Order: sequence, then structure tokens, then C-alpha cells
Amino acid sequence: MSRVATVACLAGMAAAGGLGADGPSAGSMSKVISMLNDMAAKVKQEKNDEQVAFQKFGTWCQMESSNLEKEIATDKDDITSLTAEIAELQSESKTLGQTVAQLESDVEKFETDMKENKEQREKDHTDFLAEQSDYEESIDAIERALDTLQKQDADREAKAGASLLETDSIKHMPVKLKSIIAAFAELQQGADDGSPEANAYEFQSGGIVNLLKKLQDDFRAKLGETQKAEANSKHASAMVVQDLTDSIAFAKKDISERSMLKKQKEEKTAEDQKQLASTEAVKAQSEKTLETMNIECKEKGLSFDEKQQLRTEEIDAIGQAVEILGAPDVAGQADKHFSMAQGAAALVQLRSDHASAVSGPRKAVREFLEAEGDRLHSHGLALLAQKISADPFGKVKGMIDAMITRLLEEANADAVHEGFCDTELGKSKITRTKLSEDIDALAAAVEEGKANIMMLTSRIAELSTQVSNLDTAMLEAGSLRASEKATNIQTIAEAKQAQEKVAAATAVLKDFYAKAAKTTALVQAAPVAMLQQKAEGIPMGSDEWISLANPAFQGEGGYSTGPGASKVDRGHKAGMQTFGGAYKGNQDAAAGVFALLEVILSDFANLEADTNASEDASQRAYEGFITESTKNKAVANKQIDMDTADRTNAEARLQEDTADMKATQDELLAADRYHAKLVPQCMDPGQTFEERTAARESEIASLKEALKILGNPDIETSA
Repeated sequence: MSRVATVACLAGMAAAGGLGADGPSAGSMSKVISMLNDMAAKVKQEKNDEQVAFQKFGTWCQMESSNLEKEIATDKDDITSLTAEIAELQSESKTLGQTVAQLESDVEKFETDMKENKEQREKDHTDFLAEQSDYEESIDAIERALDTLQKQDADREAKAGASLLETDSIKHMPVKLKSIIAAFAELQQGADDGSPEANAYEFQSGGIVNLLKKLQDDFRAKLGETQKAEANSKHASAMVVQDLTDSIAFAKKDISERSMLKKQKEEKTAEDQKQLASTEAVKAQSEKTLETMNIECKEKGLSFDEKQQLRTEEIDAIGQAVEILGAPDVAGQADKHFSMAQGAAALVQLRSDHASAVSGPRKAVREFLEAEGDRLHSHGLALLAQKISADPFGKVKGMIDAMITRLLEEANADAVHEGFCDTELGKSKITRTKLSEDIDALAAAVEEGKANIMMLTSRIAELSTQVSNLDTAMLEAGSLRASEKATNIQTIAEAKQAQEKVAAATAVLKDFYAKAAKTTALVQAAPVAMLQQKAEGIPMGSDEWISLANPAFQGEGGYSTGPGASKVDRGHKAGMQTFGGAYKGNQDAAAGVFALLEVILSDFANLEADTNASEDASQRAYEGFITESTKNKAVANKQIDMDTADRTNAEARLQEDTADMKATQDELLAADRYHAKLVPQCMDPGQTFEERTAARESEIASLKEALKILGNPDIETSA
């Protein structure tokens, strides 16, 4: 606030609060100073509040600017990614389109080739039927000719030429065959001219019969060759047709698959283009918002600085005013000026008394206008009555005419304004109704979009959990499979090793018992007396001991010890069993051991085979599980990608709908503000248009009545 404005404010406050009906009060100056101090405190508080508010606003500007810059950077990355993906999809769609076009051209060519092949086959078949008919007719004619000739097979005087001429008369004989028979008949006649006549009882047509039979065989052979050629041609044509049919089917299937893939890529391209356009629009809007926000923040910052400076100057001005008013010499000046104000008030009172002394016709007019003004609540009539009391009487008629003219112009303007209000209020109602309906529809779309996004998010989470569970299951299955495989490999190795050990043990036992069975060969039959003594045992080194190894030993006790007697080494020899009876090993128990070893060997062999089979089955089951899990994981990942794309599209649509709803709400607010402006202009809560018109017409009638009164010649015209 400028210093001049402050002084003007002080003057107004002094006039309003410092002067009463009886003149200045004793505490007016102190009251002004107190009010100035209150103003200074209020300005300081507002300045501090404004600083706090601007600090919050500055923080908001900084955060929003940072968020918008991040969103713009993200949108740029998305635009780059979408542009690259669209270019790749368009290239792939173009390649697929070219491939489909080439395949369609191939199908056209295959169908043309098939048509030509069928036409050629029909032509060849027609030719075959004609040729077959020719040969069949020839063969039939030859048969009938042979039948005719064989009927002539009797001894009578006849010539071969005559027989041939008879065959020539056979009906339906082919021309070619007739020509052959005719040529042969001429040859026969030429031969008969120089030779003696044949025996009258001799059959002379043997040569033509042989010729006809030969021709018949030739025709039959050629007919068979023709039929074989026809069958080969038909088979070859069928093979070509089958090959072309398969090629067409494969090409059409390829066309269908590639067309479907092309359509999918085109749909994906369109979807990406839509998303790209949406992202670019969002980016442009964000950039525009950022630019607008930066400008607004900068301008509001400048405005804040200016307002702070202005508040500072206002505080300084109030302080200076307080300092000036608080000086000791101000009181005397105030008394002086207050006395002048009292004189001015007396002058005003004097004028009021003089005005009240006015009487005569002017007073009657003034009183009439005042009464009509009060009755009609017309500020114009009341003002005119005041002017009549103060102005000369001669101007009354002109003022009344001007008043009537102004009221008529006001009536016209009021009618135009009423038409404007009716039109604008109708438009405003239609606009606000439509905007409200649009907002309701957009709100429903926003809620639906949010629900769709929540559903897609939930499904993506479920699918992600499934993928994670599949990964965990495959890892666990791989770990279990590795552990099981290691166990099976170890079991198989141990089973093989056990089989080798059992086989080795069996071999050792069998070798032992085979050798043990042979050791008894060195043992001779012992005397009965010695067998009777075996329970007591035979001392080693005694004659009996020696005789076990050499029964011919002659020693003491009746055995020969003379010259020529055998000399026996009394040491132990391999194979000699000298303790107790002869021992061949536990052969009976060994048989059970061998049987048990065979069972154990068989068990280990079965264990190896069963483990190998179990390993193969487990491996197949593991591979099947991994294949199925990989397939399920791929399907889930594909669904996740599709749902993610759908959610991105739904989020983009949600942003669009939200932005549209916000823009529509802003439009509705603007429409409401415009309607709020129209209401006080167009809807007077005190009077309707019809009531105002009636009041105005009554006021005009009153003015005309006043003019009529003033037009009376008896009215005093002096001032």
C-alpha cells in the first residue's frame, strides 16, 4: 500500500471514528494509533502466513516438477521401445504378406496345372477309347471272318480269292482290315493265274485263316499294350493330381497359418500404435503441464516477492504514521482542524434548515415524488425529490422528461436482457446436464477400468506364482532325479560287484571242493585192526604211521627190515591225511551253500535288472514331467505377457478416461461458474421481470402525473 493510500485511509477512519455528533472525542488520537498498531500486527501476521504458504507451494512445485520429468523420461523410453517394436512387426507383417502372396500364386499355378492335367487325361482317355474300340471291332471282325472261313473248311472246288471275297462282305469290318484282306486276295489271285487248279475237294483258305489269326493275335497284343498304356497314364495322372492336391492343401494350410500370424502381428501393431499415440499424447500433456507449472511457479514466486515487498512498505508506512501521530505537537493541530470541521457541520445544518423552508407548488411536487418513491420503492423518484428541493423550480419538467426517457430505455434494455437470460440459462442447463451425464459415464468407465486392472493384476500374480512353483518343482525334480540316478548307479555298480564277488566265491569253493575230492586218491585202505584203532589215533612216526603211506613197509613186529626193504620218508606229504579218517570236505553242506549262492547271484542279477528298469522309467517320467512343466510354464508366461499388455492398455485407457473426466469436470465447473454469474444477473430474488415491468410502468405514470400537475397555470413559478 502506498503512502498516499495510507493517508487517505487514515482520513476516512478519522471521519468515521474520530468525529461524533458533538465533535471530536478526547481519545480519538490514541484510538487511531491503537488501530494503526493493530493493522501493523495484522499485516505482519499475514506476511508470515504468506511466507509459510509460499514455502509449501515451492515444495509442491519442486516435487511435481521432478515427478513430471520422471514421467516424461519414462514415456520417452516407452515411445522408443514401441516405435522399434512397431517397425519390427511391420517388417514381419510385410514379409508374411509377401510369402502369402507367393503361396497364393503357387496355389493358382497348382490349380492351373491340375486343370490342364485333367483336360489332357480326358483327351488321352477319349483317344484310348477310340483306339480300343477300333481294336475291339477289328478283333470281333476277324473272329467273324474266321468263323465264316472255317464254315468253308470242306473239300470242294474253290479258290482262295473267292473265300477272301466272302470275308470282305462281313458287316462292320474295319476299313483297315478290309484293305489288308483285299491286298492278300490280290496276291492269291496272281499266284493262281500261273498254277494248276487245286483239287476240287481241297480247302484253299488255310493261308488267310493263318493270316487272320496272326492279325487277331497282333490286334489283341496291341489292345493289351494300349490298355496297359492307358492304365499307366491314368496312374501317372492320378499321382500328379494327388501331388498337386497335396501341394495345394499344404499351401492353403500354410497360407491360413501365415495369414493368421500376419493378422495377429497387424493387430499387435495397431495396438502398439494406439498405445504409442496414447503415450505420445500423455507425454505431450505432461510436457505442457510441466511448462505451464514452471511458468506458474515462477510467476507466483515473482508475485510473492512483490507482495512481500509491498507488505514491508506497508508496515514501514504504518510505523511512520504512528510515529508522526505520536509527536507532541500533533494534538494542537488536531484541535484546530476539528474546530474547522465543526464550522463546516454548522453550515451544513444551515442549508438543511433553508431547504426545509421551501414551500409552495415545488414542495407539493417534492412531497408527491417522495410519497411515490416510498410507495414504489423507487430510488430514482426519491433522488429526484431531493434534487427538486435543492434545485430551481424551472428545471423540474426537464428532469421529469429525462427520467421518463431513461425509464423507457431501461424497459427496453430490461426486455433485451430478459431474452438474453432466457437463452443463456437454457443453454447453460443443457450444457451442465450433458456434462453431468458425460462425467457419470466416464466415472463408470474409470471404475470398470480399475476393476479390470485389479483383475488382471491378480491373475498376473497368480500366474507368476504358478511359474515360480513350476520352477521350484522342476528344480526339486531335477535334484531328486540326480539323487535317485546316483543311488541307482551306485546300486547297479554294487549289484555287479556283488555278482562278481559271489561268482568268485562260488568259483573258489568249487575249486576247493574239486581238489578236496581228489585228495583221497593217495589214501589206501587201512587194515581192519588199524581202522578199529583210528578212534584212539596213530602216533606220528610209528610203523603204523609209516605203513599208511607205504603198506609194503617191513619193519619191526613182523615187517621186513632186511636188504631191499623200502625206505620211507617219515615227513608229511601233500595229500596225506594222517589225522583221523579221510576227509573230502563238507560236500553236503557245500551243495546247500552253492544253491544259496546261486539264489543270491540271481537276486543280485534281478536287483541290477530291476534297478536298470526303474532308472529308465524314472528318467522317462522325469523327462515327461519336465516337458509338461516347461509347456505349462510357457503357456503361463505367454498369458502373463498378454495380461501385462492388456493391463498396460487398460491403464492407458484409465489415464485417458481420468483425464477426460477431469477435463469434463473442469468444463462443468466453468459452466457452473457461468451459471452462477447468470443467476444474479437474470434472477432477481426480490422481483420478477413482470413485476419490474409493472413497477416501471407505474413509475412512468406517476412521472406523467407530476408533469400534468406542473402544467397547471395556477402553479406558482417563482423560486
